[in-house]
Amino acid sequence: MHRRGFTTPAASTPPRIINLMGYKHNTGQCTCAPPFILWTFPTEMKDADGRKQWIKLVNRKDWKPKSRSRICSKHFCDGKPTLTNPYPTEHLGYDAKPPSARKPPAVRKPLQPSSSSKQTTSSKVVSEPKTHLHQHSENSKNSTNLAPVYHTVSTEHDGQLTEDREHSYSAKPQDIACQNCIKLQQENERLKRELELLRGGNANKNLDETNKENKPTTTLTGKIINRFTSTDKKVCRNTGLQSKAALDGLHKSVEQKATQLCYWRGSKAVHMKKGVRNFTKSPKKFGPARKLGSRDELILVLMKIRLGVTNTLLCDIFGISEGLCSNIINTWIPMLASHLKSLIFWPAKEAILQHMPPALGKKYPQLRCTIDCTEIFIQRPRRLELQQLTWSDYKKHNTIKYLVGIAPNGTITFLSDGYGGRSSDKSITLDSGFLNKIDPGDVILADRGFTIAGDLLQKQARLEIPPPSSGWTQQTASAVGKTKKVANARIHVERAIGRIKWFAILQNTLPVNMVPIIDDIVVVCAALSNLRPPLVGT
Repeated sequence: MHRRGFTTPAASTPPRIINLMGYKHNTGQCTCAPPFILWTFPTEMKDADGRKQWIKLVNRKDWKPKSRSRICSKHFCDGKPTLTNPYPTEHLGYDAKPPSARKPPAVRKPLQPSSSSKQTTSSKVVSEPKTHLHQHSENSKNSTNLAPVYHTVSTEHDGQLTEDREHSYSAKPQDIACQNCIKLQQENERLKRELELLRGGNANKNLDETNKENKPTTTLTGKIINRFTSTDKKVCRNTGLQSKAALDGLHKSVEQKATQLCYWRGSKAVHMKKGVRNFTKSPKKFGPARKLGSRDELILVLMKIRLGVTNTLLCDIFGISEGLCSNIINTWIPMLASHLKSLIFWPAKEAILQHMPPALGKKYPQLRCTIDCTEIFIQRPRRLELQQLTWSDYKKHNTIKYLVGIAPNGTITFLSDGYGGRSSDKSITLDSGFLNKIDPGDVILADRGFTIAGDLLQKQARLEIPPPSSGWTQQTASAVGKTKKVANARIHVERAIGRIKWFAILQNTLPVNMVPIIDDIVVVCAALSNLRPPLVGT
């Protein structure tokens, strides 16, 4: 990396560039010229005379250069060793004269035969001033008796000359004026401020503290978010709610819980709790201020459920990082599920009869519920045991299975927990606790796969399913009529399940990392479906 000889005017390899603090100059970021360049001493093999002359000009007592010894470029006339000026002669602490390439010829003295003339001539010679070469040779002879000299450089500040010891090698970085670096730093700070203003960092910084989250934001991010919820049609299409009023009402009902939420930080996060928190004295959320208001976070989660878009797209829309977006989704979905779960309830028998649709009331006056199972695709788990439990022969895919029950008017009244796709309809019905809600005299509509007639009989209830078709070459007229009657009545449960799967997050294959909250996702989808008008008119 360093120039070793001076046989050519230009070095074959670039010298090592070092800044004033002694570190390697970062030419990738800083475009400023280096303050100095360090040059190595000539080697004995390439230029022995030049090495001796360098050592002599350094003028240090009992010192020999080592392999790491360098001389600064400020000590050369041209800033580096050249053919014209190959020796360090500048700012050495004394007046150093470069040695001439050739000694001048000796001055001839005329011969004086007489002793008096000799005496006169010798006196003249002694009285003559010494030449520059003789002065340099005497300085060279006496150089061993001199103390080490510190190399100094004179600089001018406000018209006065000051000396910088060792070329400011010991100066602090802030004392060094690097104009290009300062300009780049100022430009970087300006761009950061503009980006912060565009993302609404200043506008949304203290929303939770000032309780002004309901006010529409005027920043660029707020304008983009308002485009998705500006009309009732856009609210329904992007969030699953029917109108802006429904969105505002849902936000108002969860606003208090949202201000006290702590973001989910992963299953391995350690939550330390020193004591019970008193929200009456400190209602505000601890920790750093949120980048989004609670209303914006609610819209983000509803858009994730309704549209099924990726977190990357949501990050670009809301101006946040992917990690924060994932934390918001994993925190809000369980909270919304617990808050909206009350919309899925088992009504009393009197309420069912009061809102019984006339078309179903003529066929099944005691109809209480219509049930069916639905499956949601998930990614294949890694463990073979989980692959076996979630594999569905009917769908030919790994799935999670749910039991859905609806009232005669189409309202979802029962939703089981998730089961592996391998589970049968009967096993899910018996294990989910559905039979515990049945009253004597109830009529339950189901498909052929629900062989639970004996279990319902113990509850003094009746099961209505289509007649079996296996073993029949052709069904009888009565069997065909009953199949048509049951199919026309239970078609509404398929429509209700279609409402749940209208949310795109359940239409796509759910990633494995979202399987832990899949029950909460289905609960939110079913609860939002119940906020829509009834499927069957009364």
